[in-house]
Amino acid sequence: MLKIFKSQHASIVFVIPLLSVLVWGRTFWFPNETYVPLPVQMPAYQLLLSFIPNMLSSQILAWLLVTLQAFYLLYINVVYNFISQRTYLASLFFIFISSAFINLHYLHPAIVANIFILRMIVELLSSYKKTKIYKSTFLSGFLIGVAGLFYVNSIWLMLFIFIGIAVMHPFNWREWAVSILGFVVPNLWVAFFYFYTNHLNQYIDIYFETISHESEKLLFPIPYYIFTAYLLILGIWAVLKLSSTYSNKKISTRNYFTLFSVMFFMLVIAYFVVPFVSIEVLTIMATPLSFLLANLYLSKGNKWVQEISFILFLIAFTSFYWFHLVDFNFFSF
Repeated sequence: MLKIFKSQHASIVFVIPLLSVLVWGRTFWFPNETYVPLPVQMPAYQLLLSFIPNMLSSQILAWLLVTLQAFYLLYINVVYNFISQRTYLASLFFIFISSAFINLHYLHPAIVANIFILRMIVELLSSYKKTKIYKSTFLSGFLIGVAGLFYVNSIWLMLFIFIGIAVMHPFNWREWAVSILGFVVPNLWVAFFYFYTNHLNQYIDIYFETISHESEKLLFPIPYYIFTAYLLILGIWAVLKLSSTYSNKKISTRNYFTLFSVMFFMLVIAYFVVPFVSIEVLTIMATPLSFLLANLYLSKGNKWVQEISFILFLIAFTSFYWFHLVDFNFFSF
């Protein structure tokens, strides 16, 4: 599979949706499984759910969004060309990582928020070498503001925007201020709506309930820890490999991969430090990690080490997936 997805054959485009169907297949057969509960629903997500008639529709939409996001990763690399060759590896890893946790196989707010986060990444990348980036910084903050109205933990990526601006451009306080303004605008719109309908206290309570909720982080089966730990090891290896080849890359490519590395470590830290962040953060982490892993396996290195590490990745994923197939009581909430 590694050799197939390293190739540039156009037929791989058709393999990506087939692979996602294979990974999500069981979900469509058992639409009433136990899913990760949401203690609080953000306003935009509440509105979206009002248009979803049943769980099967939610699952189909989630599968479609994940598949489209995998293709969007292809677009990002084609436009900004930070990976040395056209490759489908990033999409392969994205499908596996974002779909691994079967109890997230529904229209979870993190999956919806990732649409806006991907677009935010594009805005930051497109700002490179531009002298005036107020539009890009405003849109970046705006997109994270909208993402936060679906999935509250998206707001932590405002820090990522600040780091991105610092990496890509000399310091200009106006750019930082404009990004904050962009973040505030959608939240002000929603706050005004709640105020206009005399439900402002309800809007405030949503945030307080979210912040006060502590997600379970230690009630998962052993295969989950094997898979996520191996992902962490691969991610660190990819960053170390990247640091050893920085001198051979263009300045723009260095900056892009610096941002992906920062985003990856930020989300890892958020999982362990922020009480109300749980396993759904894998959906967001899949983007930077997929690019880092694609670069790792396309870099020059020991072929056998790459092949064996990739086989171990598939084994870890399969054991995690198979555990759920044979155990219907995957969680006990």
